Amino acid sequence: LLVIFEKIAAEKIFLAVLGVAIVFYLTAFTLITSVSSVPVWYWYVSRVFGYCLMTVLFTCFWTFIDQFYHLQDAKRLFSLFTTMVFSGFAATGLMMNAGVLELRHVLLLIAVAFAVSGWLIVYIRGVIQPAHDEVDSDEMPFSFTKLFQALITSPFAQLMMVSNLISYHLMVITEFNYLSAFESYFASAEPLVRGKEVVAPLTLFLGKCLTGVSLTNIIFGLFFYSRLVRRYGVTSLLVVTPLTLLLMYSGWLLDNILLFPIIGYFVVEGSMYVIDDSNFTLLLNGVPSRMKCQIRICIESFVEPIGILASSLLLTLSQTWSLTIGATLSLVLLVFAFALQWCYPKAIYQTLLDNTLKLDKSLQEWLKPLPPNDRHLLASLRHGSHQMQQDVVECLLLVGTPTSIEILCRESPHFYTSTKHHLIQVIERENPPLSQPLIALLDEWLNADPPPKLRADILFLYASFGMLHPEKVHDLLQAPHLQSQATALMAMKTGAILTAKYRGEADLILASWLHSKDPEHKAMAIDIINKTGSQQDVDLLVPFLNSDCERIQVKAAKAIAVLISDEQRPLVPQLLDLLGRTPLHRLRIHLLTAIGKIKDTHLVKEILTICSHLPPNEQRYSKQILLSFGLKIVPQLIHILKERQLDYSTRLLAGKVLGALSLPQLRANLIEVIETEILNAYFYSAHMAIVPTEYPELLSCLESSYHLILNFIIQILGIAGEIGDTDLLAQSIRSKNPKVRSRVIETMEKTCDPNLMRLLYPLIAEIPEEERRQQILKANCNQLTINELLIWLQDSSILCDQIVAASLLSQVDFPHWQEKVKRRMIGNFPLYQRFALELLS
Repeated sequence: LLVIFEKIAAEKIFLAVLGVAIVFYLTAFTLITSVSSVPVWYWYVSRVFGYCLMTVLFTCFWTFIDQFYHLQDAKRLFSLFTTMVFSGFAATGLMMNAGVLELRHVLLLIAVAFAVSGWLIVYIRGVIQPAHDEVDSDEMPFSFTKLFQALITSPFAQLMMVSNLISYHLMVITEFNYLSAFESYFASAEPLVRGKEVVAPLTLFLGKCLTGVSLTNIIFGLFFYSRLVRRYGVTSLLVVTPLTLLLMYSGWLLDNILLFPIIGYFVVEGSMYVIDDSNFTLLLNGVPSRMKCQIRICIESFVEPIGILASSLLLTLSQTWSLTIGATLSLVLLVFAFALQWCYPKAIYQTLLDNTLKLDKSLQEWLKPLPPNDRHLLASLRHGSHQMQQDVVECLLLVGTPTSIEILCRESPHFYTSTKHHLIQVIERENPPLSQPLIALLDEWLNADPPPKLRADILFLYASFGMLHPEKVHDLLQAPHLQSQATALMAMKTGAILTAKYRGEADLILASWLHSKDPEHKAMAIDIINKTGSQQDVDLLVPFLNSDCERIQVKAAKAIAVLISDEQRPLVPQLLDLLGRTPLHRLRIHLLTAIGKIKDTHLVKEILTICSHLPPNEQRYSKQILLSFGLKIVPQLIHILKERQLDYSTRLLAGKVLGALSLPQLRANLIEVIETEILNAYFYSAHMAIVPTEYPELLSCLESSYHLILNFIIQILGIAGEIGDTDLLAQSIRSKNPKVRSRVIETMEKTCDPNLMRLLYPLIAEIPEEERRQQILKANCNQLTINELLIWLQDSSILCDQIVAASLLSQVDFPHWQEKVKRRMIGNFPLYQRFALELLS
């Protein structure tokens, strides 16, 4: 089955199993009809075949059903499907109790039922489209190695397997205990006559119990299970069966009355199916998606039979201690139920991560786990292109382990000259420790009569690390190449001996280079100041931040980030202004580093406002910068988070920093912030449904703002719930795949405040639009006219709202719209100001 389910569609396997079952029961029908007495061996064959068939049919049934429903639908519907199974059990119990059908009639009825089931499978597959996981589209062939890796890397899957093993072990022991008790209780009862047959009282009693259990299961499955799961979560019902069994065995050990065996019967034939099996089907959404079907097969076809076998062997050896063993296993199963409750939220979130492509790691982070002798790595170093070789060399250098440096030095004979230059540039840029093997490698290159440019680069690197004597390179000041002159200057500034003798001369030359019209001289002078300067040199570098040459701007910002100190605090507003204007990524990174070294807590709001509009990787860096400010900025962050006049991106970044600095403070203010925003989202959602279609720009604006608010709500709730990647939640809730969206909802249900989740539910749940609209209208959202809505949007903190409102106000010629637009321009985004000027003109 492990291999077949990977290669063949679930419905085909299901139909094949049903076909085998039909053939078996028709053959049995023919046999029973043609003989006068049923052979003894038939009952053993029927029992073994029936058990194996039930196991395989359940696997096929749930695998087939699972492809049509996501997790939120499963909470509502899977218990109904389980209830239908118990309807069959109940019908069987009624037939046993009535005794109206003979054995051959029952066999024929079973074959007909399986045939009807096969027709329904074909019909369902033709009219309903499956809802596959994202990973289903990957062409990943099954292997037992992948299955083993999935089990090893998923603690939740391991807990499920062990808990199912204990559960079935406990089921057999409990079944043995209550059947032994029933046998003892009915041993002296007289047989009863029903029709033409003599029926044992125990058989009738079991038939009544089966009917009662099945009816109880049907009622519980239809009316209670899905409501309990919806309100309290699937994991809340995990403790029901082990706790009931623990209480039952505790009482049974004290008093041997018939009540406790009956409770055991109801647990084994009732709650273990209607609750535990339904829980099992839902909890499988927490195992790795790629191996979900295979893990189900492992549990149902291997773990459960092993549990039954182990319990049978144990009972063979020690039947007298069966009650004590049952009580002990109940306690162990209860512990595992609590462990599953604890692991489930993390497991659901991990399956959500498994369905995404993560590209936020650097190349060296991907490379670090690789083994030193990885053949692809060595092939890239030996035979790769120039760019590939440079990338791998940079990664090996930045990983910085002795093994990676050893590989780099060993494979250096295969390096292109451009790769050698790149290695030196990386050392200059990242300033890693210059280990002895690297120095030996550079000496080897220097002694091998390298090209002049490579030689100059190596000497300049040595000078920057203070490894050159000034007197030995002083003559290079007269060299025709700028790199050679810079090497001499660097050695004069960094040399450990005779430094003071040359320092004055070097300062004069650097000053002349800084005022030179040649950008190469300026850039080189800034590089030398970066390596050798002090905080007094920062004022010399500030003018170069406004240079027309981007390269000089970046180098000046890098040097300022290295040299700046608290004494340059007045420079921070200028750095912030440039940070908000420049399009250069590396320049922004250096400016953020400089701002972070000052730690001016009075400018937290300005830093957040500017950084919130940077690309995601720069926002993450700015978050780290703000975290270095410490707990003293927490009150400001709370105020910014609550300030609705600010745009949502600024408030969201403030929430991220606050969650990392002081999570209890974020949670203490969470309800106040989120309740307001949920009502705001209700307002947008309600007006999206009533705005006429002749205003497409307004509809698009409302939808965009609605998703912006929803993104803010989900991310803040994710931060408060300690979810690592809140951006993933916000993006996945808009996925086209319903199974991905359902995992987001499940993750949030397990980490968010229940009251907030109930308010948020109409906005994110997979429910009909009419029902969604009814729930939103219950919030008493004021429905505005078009003109009132435009005025409301004009005062919104969302830039899109303001622009669309201003445009439509001018189109409908709203009275005094020009004054409203002019008033909104004050202190607003530059984009809005430019748009408003064009609109007014």
